[in-house]
Amino acid sequence: MRIQQGCLWWVSVLSMGVLGVRREALQLSQSELVSQIARDFGSEPDGAESGETHLRFDWSFLANTQFPKIYVYNLGNLKNHFKTEHCENVQKEDDKDECLFGKEIHINFKQAERDAMLLTLHDCDQYAISRILYSRILHYEGNIDKPEEADILFIPEFWKEGPGEPGGHPDFDDYCMQKKGQPENLLRNLPYLDRDSSYRHMQIIPRPHPKCKFQMLDGQSPKINDILSNVLRLGLENYEGITSIPYPTIAAGLKPTQLDAVIRTSWRSKRMLLAFGTFGLHQNRNNSLLRHHLRELCIKDSQCRYLPVDYDQHDTPEYKKWFNNMITMSLMSEFCLQPSGDTVSRKGILDSMTLGCIPVFFDAEQQNLWRWHIPNWKDVSILVPMKRPEVVMNVLKAISKNEIRLKRRNILKLIPSISILAPQTGTTDKRVQKRTQFDAIDITLLKSFEAVKKFHETKLTKKYKPA
Repeated sequence: MRIQQGCLWWVSVLSMGVLGVRREALQLSQSELVSQIARDFGSEPDGAESGETHLRFDWSFLANTQFPKIYVYNLGNLKNHFKTEHCENVQKEDDKDECLFGKEIHINFKQAERDAMLLTLHDCDQYAISRILYSRILHYEGNIDKPEEADILFIPEFWKEGPGEPGGHPDFDDYCMQKKGQPENLLRNLPYLDRDSSYRHMQIIPRPHPKCKFQMLDGQSPKINDILSNVLRLGLENYEGITSIPYPTIAAGLKPTQLDAVIRTSWRSKRMLLAFGTFGLHQNRNNSLLRHHLRELCIKDSQCRYLPVDYDQHDTPEYKKWFNNMITMSLMSEFCLQPSGDTVSRKGILDSMTLGCIPVFFDAEQQNLWRWHIPNWKDVSILVPMKRPEVVMNVLKAISKNEIRLKRRNILKLIPSISILAPQTGTTDKRVQKRTQFDAIDITLLKSFEAVKKFHETKLTKKYKPA
């Protein structure tokens, strides 16, 4: 795997005032922060209780939780098939972090002399969830080498790119087990997978929709399909039995203190724009007309901004400029327009939420995404009927400041549950219950364990499909 050099970007963002970073701004207590924000909003703080807890995600439900024991197949002689897809062969810790989470980016966000903030973010690949989950499970406290004792058996079978795509493997059919006899070859390396144990198996699909026949259950024998249909399949969208989990965001791979700085900045940022959108204008593709329509609305309305997606690939000046502007505009806007593209999900939904920008949806199916991590979408988003996009600005202008603030608070409380923290190192106590910081991967593993147990309870009556 190619590891790109020069892994840091330094970006200075200045919307008001002079450039500079006051480090003491990062040291504000929660109560001081709330008082300051209240002054900015022209109102009083909500009270001492909210001053201490209003931006904190409540992890108390993990207090007495049993985490699953997980066994990972090594796939025998097929192991080399996956060396281009994961980061476990990367030796240096910094290089491995970049492989998993993308390049580290430092941003000086400043709107006034007194409130400059230094942010650390990552330019994380939208389909990196498979390699991140695989790495986490390999180094997970509950990883065991005795399959008979495992609650979950993880199948590390995932391909991010297809033939003809950037990074796609030229022998995709071979690597994707689509040649004649290859699925059976893969199954021979899964000796503990059978009809009775299939519901305890799990795999990750790093795309909105499966790319491989093994993942799609397409073209296999009825016997193989019957076994594989009970495997818990995780992906980026709810699709034909797949349970959706969040894309890795710009906050993936951060330390807890770095994530806290992002949350604080997203809460205290002055939102000078009502709405903002950044999306490609694809021709002759799903929702192309909607995207063009929203772009025209933004151009005509002084309270909205549209940022063109005019870069061809990453590691170009055009992309860095777009990334810089995307961060800035998201932090300065109340709402972020999130029209569907080829599919209903977008990484941008979660990136904008991380920056405190309330997502505006145009397809009700978008509010069914990632329910393990975001159970109440109505509390953190706006839905405008796709048949009437012309009313979107009027709808947003009619929303009260109190409702906007409440939705933003709900979003920022959720950020730790949709973010993936940097690997914890330097600890000798490997018990999950001794950890004090948890993240989206922990929720994924816990919910997967719940799904496996529920399937076991109901498998004799009817097939269970996770919500």
